[in-house]
Order: sequence, then C-alpha cells, then structure tokens
Amino acid sequence: CRCSQKGSEIQIWCSHSDLPRVLNGIKSTSKALNRPIDELILENNFLPSLPGRTFAQLQISRLMLRPNGLERLSGGWLNDVEGSLVEIFIVERGLRSVPVDSLYGLRNLEAITIQSENLKRSPEFSGLLKLRYINIESESLVELSHLGFRDLLGLESVSIIGSKSLTRLDSGLFMDLPKLR
Repeated sequence: CRCSQKGSEIQIWCSHSDLPRVLNGIKSTSKALNRPIDELILENNFLPSLPGRTFAQLQISRLMLRPNGLERLSGGWLNDVEGSLVEIFIVERGLRSVPVDSLYGLRNLEAITIQSENLKRSPEFSGLLKLRYINIESESLVELSHLGFRDLLGLESVSIIGSKSLTRLDSGLFMDLPKLR
C-alpha cells in the first residue's frame, strides 16, 4: 500500500498483491494513521473475497475496488466505517454477490456504483438518508429487492444499465422518493 497526500487529503492505493498482504497493509495503515482517508483504492490485487471488518479502525470517505478478482463480499465487510464512508465505487467483473444488508448503517453514504457481469441481486439501500446516486451495471441482475428503496429522501438518481435479465419491477418500488429525477 502506498500513501500520498494532496493538501490535507490522504489517498491510499493498494495494488498488485494478495489478500493477506493487502489486509496486513490496511492494518498497518490503521495503526499509523489517525486521520480520515479521503480515498482508499484497492486495484489489481488478488482478492477473491473480503472478510468482515476489512477496514476496521480506518476512517474512509471514498472506497474504490477495481479489478481485484473479487467474487463475493462477506457479511459485515463494511463494519466500522459506518460514520465516515461517503462513496463506494466497485468495478469487479466477477462479483456475484453483495450481502443484502451490507449497506445498513452507512449514515453518510451519498453515492454507490457497482459494475459486475455476474451480480444477480442488488443490496438494499433503504434508510440511507443521504444517498443521492445509485448506479448498477450488471448483465446478470435479475432482482431488485422490493424493500430496497424505502426512506431514501435524498435520492436523486438511479441508473440500472445492461440488465437484460431484469424483467420485472415490483409495484411501488420507487414510490415516496421526493427528489428522484
């Protein structure tokens, strides 16, 4: 993992490694840094999955996961970043699942992008009061949770692209979203 700083913003970029080494790098970073991290990028690693509490003890504003060979995310993979995470950006071709409840409690989350060829179900977004933007791209998407879009008072944009298998939306799925354009 490499750290860089522009002004007061810190960026951490972990690349070309495997899961144990990346997790050790993140753990070392959490011991050395007691300031918020503007951007944590995990890119071109060998990470078939991310365990629970992967980012424990870090204050991350933006999390980017790009071609790491990621197939699944464990329950609780975002535990301990509930108060700091503002944006999640995932581009993982092989990602098959995101735990349905993995976004619960992310009270400051404003934007989420998930791009995958194999994701079949989206996580639930309900109750994320600051969420403004959702972008999901998956050829395999077959279902949006009928409870997944409740209490999203700030949601402005939902983009679901390339989901040829998504053939049905439940009645009222996008109701009571006052800012949705």
